[in-house]
Amino acid sequence: MRKPLKIVLIALLLLTAVGFAGSYIYWQRVKQRPEYSLALLVKAAQEKDAATINDLVDTNAIVDGFVPQVFYKATELYGRGIPPAAVERLSFIAAPLLPQVKERVRAELPETLHRHTENLAEVPFLALVIAADQYVKVTQERDSATIEIPAYREGFEIRMRRNDQTWHVVGIKDDELAAAVAHSIGQQLIGAAASSDLNKAGEKLGIKELESIIKQATGILEQK
Repeated sequence: MRKPLKIVLIALLLLTAVGFAGSYIYWQRVKQRPEYSLALLVKAAQEKDAATINDLVDTNAIVDGFVPQVFYKATELYGRGIPPAAVERLSFIAAPLLPQVKERVRAELPETLHRHTENLAEVPFLALVIAADQYVKVTQERDSATIEIPAYREGFEIRMRRNDQTWHVVGIKDDELAAAVAHSIGQQLIGAAASSDLNKAGEKLGIKELESIIKQATGILEQK
């Protein structure tokens, strides 16, 4: 009986080893998917783990990509009735506003990630990795992926790009944040325009030569 028992034990050990090896290989492949990085991001955002967020998020790329969204919303809020050609010229002379827009977006980014992933906070980490399609919509094309969270609301997307064996967030589409930033900066500029010293008022907002910008904008609007 000993010999058959040994054979059974060896077979069980081999099967167990193969099972562990297979599970390890499978998990290593899972870790290379955007869903895994998303699960890490959700956990970090809810715990406000700045170090992990910095590892997963390309803040500069997000900020640069978000600026056009802010200008688009600014056009919706303040540019109604202005011809497209005039809007394009106004966008060109608005270059000095870029630092302030970027600073505002950069400051809002951590809270934005926290807010938009809050409804995923109760989803177990493993479930979010293995069964992500039950909670989010992932569209992957080669080294790029777009993630939508249908349960949250429309107008929000996370864009990711493969970086070696992991995925990094390189873009965010957020209509609500873009509108809020555009409205806030617009109100600040409207308030500054009422000042007797435009340049001094502009410097308080971090904008140089505000008087020149407003004069150029006024000239464009008068020509429309």
